[in-house]
Amino acid sequence: MNLDPRPKLRTLNALLTCATHAAATAASHPFGELSRLEVDQRFFSWSRKLFDDARVHLVVEGREHLEGLPAAVFMSNHRSLFDIPAMALAVEPRTLRMLAKRELFRIPVWGRAMARGEMLPLSRTDRATAIRDLELARAKMATGLNVWIAPEGTRSRDGRLGPFKKGGFMLAMQAGVPIVPVAIAGTEAVVPRGTWDLYLGRTVVVRFGQPLQPGQASPERRDELMAEVRTAMEALLARAETRRDLPIDAAPAGR
Repeated sequence: MNLDPRPKLRTLNALLTCATHAAATAASHPFGELSRLEVDQRFFSWSRKLFDDARVHLVVEGREHLEGLPAAVFMSNHRSLFDIPAMALAVEPRTLRMLAKRELFRIPVWGRAMARGEMLPLSRTDRATAIRDLELARAKMATGLNVWIAPEGTRSRDGRLGPFKKGGFMLAMQAGVPIVPVAIAGTEAVVPRGTWDLYLGRTVVVRFGQPLQPGQASPERRDELMAEVRTAMEALLARAETRRDLPIDAAPAGR
Protein backbone atom coordinates (compact mmCIF):
# COMPACT_ATOMS: atom_id res chain seq x y z
CA MET A 1 0.00 0.00 0.00
CA ASN A 2 1.30 3.47 -0.85
CA LEU A 3 1.48 5.33 2.46
CA ASP A 4 2.55 8.60 0.81
CA PRO A 5 0.10 10.38 -1.51
CA ARG A 6 2.79 12.92 -2.52
CA PRO A 7 5.88 10.85 -3.43
CA LYS A 8 7.47 13.48 -5.68
CA LEU A 9 7.07 16.20 -3.05
CA ARG A 10 8.81 13.92 -0.57
CA THR A 11 11.63 13.46 -3.08
CA LEU A 12 12.06 17.22 -3.37
CA ASN A 13 12.30 17.44 0.41
CA ALA A 14 14.98 14.73 0.42
CA LEU A 15 16.91 16.51 -2.32
CA LEU A 16 16.76 19.71 -0.30
CA THR A 17 18.17 17.85 2.70
CA CYS A 18 21.02 16.53 0.55
CA ALA A 19 21.73 19.96 -0.94
CA THR A 20 21.70 21.67 2.45
CA HIS A 21 24.10 19.19 4.04
CA ALA A 22 26.39 19.20 0.99
CA ALA A 23 26.55 23.00 0.88
CA ALA A 24 27.29 23.22 4.59
CA THR A 25 30.07 20.66 4.29
CA ALA A 26 31.56 22.28 1.19
CA ALA A 27 31.59 25.71 2.86
CA SER A 28 32.83 24.68 6.32
CA HIS A 29 36.30 25.80 7.38
CA PRO A 30 37.20 27.25 3.95
CA PHE A 31 40.82 27.75 5.00
CA GLY A 32 41.22 24.54 6.98
CA GLU A 33 40.31 20.89 7.10
CA LEU A 34 37.21 19.25 8.49
CA SER A 35 38.00 16.82 11.25
CA ARG A 36 37.04 13.19 10.76
CA LEU A 37 34.72 13.43 13.76
CA GLU A 38 32.93 16.43 12.20
CA VAL A 39 32.46 14.51 8.95
CA ASP A 40 31.14 11.49 10.85
CA GLN A 41 28.61 13.66 12.67
CA ARG A 42 27.45 15.29 9.43
CA PHE A 43 27.17 11.93 7.65
CA PHE A 44 25.13 10.37 10.45
CA SER A 45 22.94 13.47 10.86
CA TRP A 46 22.16 13.57 7.13
CA SER A 47 21.36 9.87 7.10
CA ARG A 48 19.11 10.05 10.16
CA LYS A 49 17.14 12.98 8.75
CA LEU A 50 16.54 11.19 5.44
CA PHE A 51 15.32 8.06 7.23
CA ASP A 52 13.24 9.97 9.79
CA ASP A 53 11.57 12.13 7.14
CA ALA A 54 10.71 9.02 5.11
CA ARG A 55 9.57 7.20 8.28
CA VAL A 56 11.81 4.28 7.42
CA HIS A 57 12.07 1.48 9.98
CA LEU A 58 15.65 0.22 9.98
CA VAL A 59 16.45 -3.36 10.99
CA VAL A 60 20.14 -4.21 11.43
CA GLU A 61 21.28 -7.82 11.86
CA GLY A 62 24.71 -9.40 12.24
CA ARG A 63 26.22 -6.40 14.01
CA GLU A 64 28.07 -8.83 16.27
CA HIS A 65 30.37 -9.58 13.33
CA LEU A 66 31.74 -6.04 13.62
CA GLU A 67 32.82 -6.30 17.25
CA GLY A 68 36.56 -5.87 17.54
CA LEU A 69 36.90 -5.59 13.78
CA PRO A 70 39.67 -3.25 12.59
CA ALA A 71 39.36 -1.16 9.44
CA ALA A 72 37.55 -3.17 6.77
CA VAL A 73 36.07 -2.97 3.28
CA PHE A 74 32.27 -3.26 3.44
CA MET A 75 30.69 -4.64 0.27
CA SER A 76 26.96 -4.54 -0.31
CA ASN A 77 24.43 -4.93 -3.07
CA HIS A 78 23.04 -1.72 -4.56
CA ARG A 79 19.34 -1.14 -5.21
CA SER A 80 18.61 2.48 -4.36
CA LEU A 81 20.09 5.86 -3.51
CA PHE A 82 18.84 5.17 0.03
CA ASP A 83 21.51 2.44 0.36
CA ILE A 84 23.95 5.21 1.38
CA PRO A 85 22.13 6.43 4.51
CA ALA A 86 21.16 2.84 5.32
CA MET A 87 24.83 1.81 5.47
CA ALA A 88 25.83 4.91 7.45
CA LEU A 89 23.22 4.24 10.12
CA ALA A 90 23.90 0.50 10.21
CA VAL A 91 27.62 0.90 10.98
CA GLU A 92 27.31 3.96 13.27
CA PRO A 93 29.49 4.96 15.13
CA ARG A 94 32.20 3.43 12.92
CA THR A 95 33.90 5.84 10.54
CA LEU A 96 32.72 4.91 7.05
CA ARG A 97 33.47 6.48 3.67
CA MET A 98 32.36 5.56 0.16
CA LEU A 99 34.55 4.46 -2.72
CA ALA A 100 32.64 6.14 -5.55
CA LYS A 101 33.07 6.75 -9.25
CA ARG A 102 35.30 9.74 -9.95
CA GLU A 103 32.63 11.47 -12.06
CA LEU A 104 30.58 12.24 -8.94
CA PHE A 105 33.37 14.47 -7.65
CA ARG A 106 32.86 16.81 -10.63
CA ILE A 107 29.32 17.77 -9.57
CA PRO A 108 29.34 21.37 -8.28
CA VAL A 109 29.06 21.68 -4.48
CA TRP A 110 28.27 17.96 -4.07
CA GLY A 111 31.67 16.92 -5.41
CA ARG A 112 33.49 19.37 -3.16
CA ALA A 113 31.49 18.12 -0.16
CA MET A 114 32.47 14.54 -1.00
CA ALA A 115 36.14 15.44 -1.30
CA ARG A 116 36.13 17.42 1.94
CA GLY A 117 34.38 14.53 3.65
CA GLU A 118 37.13 12.02 2.71
CA MET A 119 34.94 10.17 0.25
CA LEU A 120 37.24 8.29 -2.11
CA PRO A 121 37.21 8.54 -5.92
CA LEU A 122 37.83 5.58 -8.21
CA SER A 123 38.32 6.00 -11.94
CA ARG A 124 36.49 3.57 -14.20
CA THR A 125 38.01 4.81 -17.42
CA ASP A 126 41.75 5.27 -16.83
CA ARG A 127 43.82 2.44 -15.38
CA ALA A 128 46.71 4.65 -14.21
CA THR A 129 44.31 6.95 -12.38
CA ALA A 130 42.50 3.96 -10.89
CA ILE A 131 45.80 2.63 -9.51
CA ARG A 132 46.50 5.99 -7.86
CA ASP A 133 42.96 6.12 -6.50
CA LEU A 134 43.34 2.68 -4.90
CA GLU A 135 46.67 3.69 -3.38
CA LEU A 136 45.03 6.75 -1.80
CA ALA A 137 42.23 4.57 -0.44
CA ARG A 138 44.77 2.10 0.97
CA ALA A 139 46.64 4.95 2.70
CA LYS A 140 43.38 6.25 4.18
CA MET A 141 42.50 2.80 5.49
CA ALA A 142 45.86 2.66 7.25
CA THR A 143 44.60 5.59 9.36
CA GLY A 144 41.52 3.65 10.49
CA LEU A 145 39.05 4.53 7.76
CA ASN A 146 36.44 1.92 6.84
CA VAL A 147 35.50 1.87 3.16
CA TRP A 148 32.17 0.92 1.65
CA ILE A 149 31.74 -0.04 -1.99
CA ALA A 150 28.98 -1.61 -4.06
CA PRO A 151 30.96 -4.04 -6.23
CA GLU A 152 28.19 -4.09 -8.86
CA GLY A 153 29.09 -0.48 -9.62
CA THR A 154 25.50 0.52 -10.37
CA ARG A 155 22.00 -0.03 -9.01
CA SER A 156 20.33 -3.34 -9.80
CA ARG A 157 17.38 -3.18 -12.20
CA ASP A 158 15.66 -6.31 -10.92
CA GLY A 159 16.99 -6.80 -7.37
CA ARG A 160 19.43 -9.51 -8.38
CA LEU A 161 23.17 -9.14 -8.02
CA GLY A 162 24.92 -7.93 -11.15
CA PRO A 163 28.52 -8.64 -12.24
CA PHE A 164 31.18 -7.50 -9.78
CA LYS A 165 33.93 -5.03 -10.57
CA LYS A 166 37.44 -5.73 -9.29
CA GLY A 167 38.48 -2.45 -7.66
CA GLY A 168 37.20 -3.07 -4.15
CA PHE A 169 38.70 -6.54 -4.04
CA MET A 170 42.07 -5.22 -5.13
CA LEU A 171 41.88 -2.59 -2.40
CA ALA A 172 41.16 -5.16 0.33
CA MET A 173 43.99 -7.40 -0.85
CA GLN A 174 46.52 -4.57 -1.12
CA ALA A 175 45.52 -3.13 2.26
CA GLY A 176 45.39 -6.57 3.89
CA VAL A 177 42.02 -5.86 5.50
CA PRO A 178 38.93 -8.08 5.75
CA ILE A 179 35.89 -7.76 3.52
CA VAL A 180 32.52 -7.64 5.26
CA PRO A 181 29.72 -8.85 2.95
CA VAL A 182 26.47 -6.93 3.47
CA ALA A 183 22.91 -7.33 2.22
CA ILE A 184 20.55 -4.36 1.94
CA ALA A 185 16.86 -5.06 1.30
CA GLY A 186 13.94 -2.66 1.14
CA THR A 187 15.57 0.56 -0.02
CA GLU A 188 14.21 0.01 -3.52
CA ALA A 189 10.72 0.37 -2.03
CA VAL A 190 11.63 3.80 -0.62
CA VAL A 191 13.02 5.25 -3.86
CA PRO A 192 12.57 2.83 -6.78
CA ARG A 193 15.20 2.98 -9.50
CA GLY A 194 14.09 4.94 -12.55
CA THR A 195 11.66 7.17 -10.63
CA TRP A 196 11.76 10.35 -8.56
CA ASP A 197 9.13 8.99 -6.19
CA LEU A 198 9.81 8.59 -2.47
CA TYR A 199 7.47 6.44 -0.39
CA LEU A 200 6.90 6.51 3.36
CA GLY A 201 6.78 3.84 6.04
CA ARG A 202 8.93 1.15 4.46
CA THR A 203 11.17 -1.33 6.29
CA VAL A 204 14.85 -1.51 5.33
CA VAL A 205 17.00 -4.43 6.43
CA VAL A 206 20.80 -4.33 6.60
CA ARG A 207 22.42 -7.66 7.36
CA PHE A 208 26.17 -8.10 7.98
CA GLY A 209 27.96 -11.36 7.27
CA GLN A 210 31.12 -12.93 8.60
CA PRO A 211 34.25 -10.99 7.59
CA LEU A 212 36.27 -12.68 4.86
CA GLN A 213 40.07 -12.53 4.87
CA PRO A 214 41.58 -11.31 1.60
CA GLY A 215 44.65 -13.56 1.62
CA GLN A 216 47.71 -13.15 -0.56
CA ALA A 217 47.31 -10.69 -3.42
CA SER A 218 47.13 -12.51 -6.76
CA PRO A 219 44.72 -12.66 -9.72
CA GLU A 220 43.73 -16.20 -8.73
CA ARG A 221 42.96 -15.23 -5.13
CA ARG A 222 41.09 -12.14 -6.30
CA ASP A 223 38.76 -14.27 -8.42
CA GLU A 224 38.25 -16.68 -5.51
CA LEU A 225 37.46 -13.78 -3.19
CA MET A 226 34.94 -12.33 -5.64
CA ALA A 227 33.17 -15.69 -5.75
CA GLU A 228 33.21 -16.00 -1.94
CA VAL A 229 31.73 -12.53 -1.46
CA ARG A 230 29.02 -13.18 -4.06
CA THR A 231 28.02 -16.45 -2.38
CA ALA A 232 27.92 -14.80 1.05
CA MET A 233 25.97 -11.80 -0.24
CA GLU A 234 23.37 -13.96 -1.98
CA ALA A 235 22.77 -15.91 1.25
CA LEU A 236 22.52 -12.70 3.27
CA LEU A 237 20.07 -11.23 0.78
CA ALA A 238 17.82 -14.26 0.95
CA ARG A 239 17.67 -13.92 4.73
CA ALA A 240 17.24 -10.13 4.66
CA GLU A 241 14.28 -10.38 2.27
CA THR A 242 12.38 -12.56 4.74
CA ARG A 243 12.83 -9.96 7.48
CA ARG A 244 11.23 -7.10 5.55
CA ASP A 245 7.69 -8.33 6.19
CA LEU A 246 7.99 -8.80 9.96
CA PRO A 247 5.78 -6.62 12.16
CA ILE A 248 7.82 -3.64 13.34
CA ASP A 249 7.58 -4.62 17.00
CA ALA A 250 8.97 -8.09 16.14
CA ALA A 251 12.11 -6.78 14.47
CA PRO A 252 15.20 -5.58 16.34
CA ALA A 253 15.75 -1.84 16.32
CA GLY A 254 18.51 -0.66 14.04
CA ARG A 255 19.48 2.31 16.18
